[in-house]
Amino acid sequence: MLFAEISGDMNPVHLNEIAAKIVPLINALFTVFVLKLYICGKKVN
Repeated sequence: MLFAEISGDMNPVHLNEIAAKIVPLINALFTVFVLKLYICGKKVN
């Protein structure tokens, strides 16, 4: 019974909203990181 109530608080819609905000941030950071590595690699070579 208690577990069901706890699960009810962590409903999928809420998790999806959080993911929708976090995923673009991670993608942006990853893209910047890759671009920096690429640019640094170009300068070294």
